[in-house]
Amino acid sequence: MNNIGAFSPQDYEVLGYPKEQTEEIYVVWEETGKKKLLSKERFCCFDFALLEVRERGVREQLFTHKPEDMSFKACMEERLGRWGYEVVELPKAGDLVLYFNENDLNHMGVYLKSGQVKSNPGHIVTYYIIHPVQALCPGYGSTIVYYRKNPKLEGKFKEGNVP
Repeated sequence: MNNIGAFSPQDYEVLGYPKEQTEEIYVVWEETGKKKLLSKERFCCFDFALLEVRERGVREQLFTHKPEDMSFKACMEERLGRWGYEVVELPKAGDLVLYFNENDLNHMGVYLKSGQVKSNPGHIVTYYIIHPVQALCPGYGSTIVYYRKNPKLEGKFKEGNVP
């Protein structure tokens, strides 16, 4: 297990805020109902994976709540499509790895190489783990889908309404 740690300069760039401003940004965390400082250590697996691949859409993921009538699967598929990602059969380093069960999307990580994934399991808030792709099955779901950014689809996402 490895500590997630503080934001890096590249993280600030992806989030679109200078370090000083990021430390002042408040986010409502649903578990507590209280406002807390934006903290990399408190990221869920989705936020963690998106920041790891330097996806600018992580801002939307952080600050735009999922519609109540939409599943996590449908919401993430819609967002990934707008951000220029597409499903691929064989993963490469840097691809997103999504774990589904019959009901919904349950987990997300980043493919490293040789069948290894870096992810932040939901029950361990301040750590990430590196594990074989299949190690989280069936706990997080037995359907695994790989997404890769397609440079031809990049640029369709506009951050207009994201704080």
